[in-house]
Amino acid sequence: MEPNNDWRTMLLHHIAAIALYPGLIFGGLMGAGVVAAWLHDIADIAVTICRIFVTLEWKWTSTLAYFAMVTAWFYTRLMILPYYIWMSIFEFKFPAVLAHYQPFIYIEILFVSIMQVLHVFWFAMFIRMGYRMLMKGERKDIIH
Repeated sequence: MEPNNDWRTMLLHHIAAIALYPGLIFGGLMGAGVVAAWLHDIADIAVTICRIFVTLEWKWTSTLAYFAMVTAWFYTRLMILPYYIWMSIFEFKFPAVLAHYQPFIYIEILFVSIMQVLHVFWFAMFIRMGYRMLMKGERKDIIH
């Protein structure tokens, strides 16, 4: 098996995720952080299951797992996650006494934006892989 060559994007994703946590904690946005982490886990489970079936070379099962993964990714990371995070960020205002914490919100917007760009990039990559799988019969590079 070839080594994973997406380490740069994964590193950027993990830096953004780790940078989000202090802002969520100190900004009083733990609820949004918990929802974001939970939504990430749903798609991550689907990705892992797909990788397992591809590694086992179970063609039909990996194809079904691929479609489940793409569906979970699209729904959780490209629809629900941005909606809830952006709504939480733009609707949340600190009381006047704590208004000096409001810049945390703007910092969080930066890191959430980085993560969302990466989610769209990876989704496009999944769609290209699916196209090759369906049109050309190439299953070996799906999620490897």
